[in-house]
Amino acid sequence: MSAGAVLVGIGAQPNVEWLAGSGVPLGNGVECDATLCAGDGVWAAGDVASWPDPVTGTRIRIEHRTNAAEQGLAAARNLLAGPGAAKPFSTVPYVWSDQYDLKIQIHGLTRGADQFTLVDGSLEQRKFTALYGKGGRVCAAVGVNMLRPLRALRALVAARAPWDEALAAAAEAQTSTSSTSSDSNPATTGRAR
Repeated sequence: MSAGAVLVGIGAQPNVEWLAGSGVPLGNGVECDATLCAGDGVWAAGDVASWPDPVTGTRIRIEHRTNAAEQGLAAARNLLAGPGAAKPFSTVPYVWSDQYDLKIQIHGLTRGADQFTLVDGSLEQRKFTALYGKGGRVCAAVGVNMLRPLRALRALVAARAPWDEALAAAAEAQTSTSSTSSDSNPATTGRAR
């Protein structure tokens, strides 16, 4: 394919310069604690909020409207509850994008994955589900044009299921739904590149 120009979007830098010197902790966004509190009476949610992942402890920031809505509700609940009763924000990150004839959905975080398995469908048909693993546990599930089968994999991501158990559960789920995806190929396993 030839093109006069190519534009690649790889995330965004949060606009927090206006908060410099305010006392609000800044880094890759507004740095919050696990409850989305950034300081005395300051809460953040959405694209600008950076918080420690409750599982890994690594600071994350998600640029998607689903996360903004979930965090907004959690921050509001915590603000109303007060610092002593605030609860840590925990979610299975979810993003989706429609790219022409492809509906791409991701549950979890694929970055840093060291394992990958195609669970259902095929890359050639541009219709599949796949699991990503890190450190022997499921860290994400991706689906392209396979909405219902992907929803079934979300629980494996939420549970951070052990990799081998997840593959067995995914194979069982694929068998039970084979009537709805008769063109499926057997699962193929490999290392993430």
